[in-house]
Amino acid sequence: MRDRAVVYDDVLVDQLLRANESAGRLIATALDPLREYDAQRGASLVATLQAYVDAGFSITGAARAVHVHSNTVLYRLDRIRLLTGRDPRTPRDIVLLALSLRLDVPQG
Repeated sequence: MRDRAVVYDDVLVDQLLRANESAGRLIATALDPLREYDAQRGASLVATLQAYVDAGFSITGAARAVHVHSNTVLYRLDRIRLLTGRDPRTPRDIVLLALSLRLDVPQG
């Protein structure tokens, strides 16, 4: 999608976070434990988290998007909490996780 016009408001948050080195580092590495877990176990924690955010934080909507049962989404959200120390079901933590997804650039 590089050939589309972008409104500054659409990228303001991205630019602010990238300009702040310590915040940028925290955001950039927040998904690393999930990526590692997914790679080692063939899991889909990052995809489930993305589906959860895209579905407006709806368990049912996320389950539909990743073609699993709602209980599986709940299990994965709990696993995300255990691996990252951030609970995707709380407003404070989902903000950081959602920003991490938005600015996602795999490390390594």
